Amino acid sequence: MEQETRHPPDSRVWDERATEVIAEARKMPPGEQRRAALREAGRLRIAAEMNRWLATK
Repeated sequence: MEQETRHPPDSRVWDERATEVIAEARKMPPGEQRRAALREAGRLRIAAEMNRWLATK
């Protein structure tokens, strides 16, 4: 029986998603939803950077 190994998403995936979220947020009017989207994009960028940093160790 084969075991499926799950790998965490590549840092490029997080970077791409962050770029998408920022583009979506720019279309939103100022307010809480826009701020939340930008916070999420920031978290994705940090996750991507941490992934790159840990991958080099």
